[in-house]
Amino acid sequence: LTIAKDSAAFTVSGTRTVRYGAGSRWVGKSMSGKGQCTAAFFGKDPAAGVAKVCQVAQGTGTLLWRGVSLAGAEFGEGSLPGTYGTNYIYPSADSATYYKNKGMNLVRLPFRWERLQPTLNQAFD
Repeated sequence: LTIAKDSAAFTVSGTRTVRYGAGSRWVGKSMSGKGQCTAAFFGKDPAAGVAKVCQVAQGTGTLLWRGVSLAGAEFGEGSLPGTYGTNYIYPSADSATYYKNKGMNLVRLPFRWERLQPTLNQAFD
């Protein structure tokens, strides 16, 4: 994530590793607070004669979102809207709990629109 262009001031929250450079030529510095996107601040010019930027990594090494798709209600296109339990199912609460206990914090439940609204522009079922 670019936080400053060449010669600009920047501020980081907490202790972060900030890199300064361009292309494949960078120098890094662990720091907190205010800094300058300059060779003087970083102690080296990694790409002389080239416009540089300062960047920080976007993450902390852990995933913010971990998820799973629990299939069932998107199947059975041969009989629409279909019969629950025969042509399609929805995942059980136990399925959601299982994946939650595995560290998942995002669930995708695919479905066919015809299951919610059997007739176009009519009330939802």
